[in-house]
Amino acid sequence: MRCPSCNKFVPFDTEVDPEEEDEPSIDDNNHFHASYTRTLTCEECGDDLKSALIEIDEDLSDIPDCSTEEGHAWDFDKVSVSPSTRYEGKGRGTRTFYGVEVSGEAKCSHCNHTMKIEASNDEMASAFDELV
Repeated sequence: MRCPSCNKFVPFDTEVDPEEEDEPSIDDNNHFHASYTRTLTCEECGDDLKSALIEIDEDLSDIPDCSTEEGHAWDFDKVSVSPSTRYEGKGRGTRTFYGVEVSGEAKCSHCNHTMKIEASNDEMASAFDELV
């Protein structure tokens, strides 16, 4: 992609941390939900070139019931988010996917139950919106 600031074709800086759009949550059906904006920037000047909203929805079916009447109240302080990149195919037909990986522990503040969370999702580079 051509960067309008540099006025040349540049690679993307793919190590920019995703921005949280919706706070992570675990619903009553034991599904982990989170939304992040993944932005691809110019490796030369740092201008934003493309972005996409990455939604994560992961089934965590092995959560036991909370021992209190209020139910679980999850704390996600020990959850980390990082950018991911993967490739499919080889040669000229290689497809690039950019996404988000979430890992860590969530802890219920009522019953102190901890739940390990590892989830990810990605989008094909061509599905990202151009910002320039």
